[in-house]
Amino acid sequence: MECISCGSSDVLNRVVVNQLTRHEHGLFCTDCERSQFGELLSNSAWHQEHGCAFCDRDGRFALPELDCLIERDDGSARLVEHGRLEEAVRLCERHVEELLPPETSITRTIEA
Repeated sequence: MECISCGSSDVLNRVVVNQLTRHEHGLFCTDCERSQFGELLSNSAWHQEHGCAFCDRDGRFALPELDCLIERDDGSARLVEHGRLEEAVRLCERHVEELLPPETSITRTIEA
């Protein structure tokens, strides 16, 4: 599997999960996490209990840490285990979209 932001398969660290449907939209690598957030996501005191971490919108997406990833021979995920959604940083749709490359849209993956 590859990072949904940069396409790298190196050191995947977080999962982008829709909290309502529990659908896993993809993985986020350590380099992209650092470039977008610095060390903020590793600081549990920074996490909010409800809503987006950056605005007052609904925090529909969680970014829990990846615990285990088992891939099929074709590179697709067979098993993804992650930390508790309740303890993960949350982002609204707009802020998740900002993490993605311009040609990618989380709304397209939601509707698919």
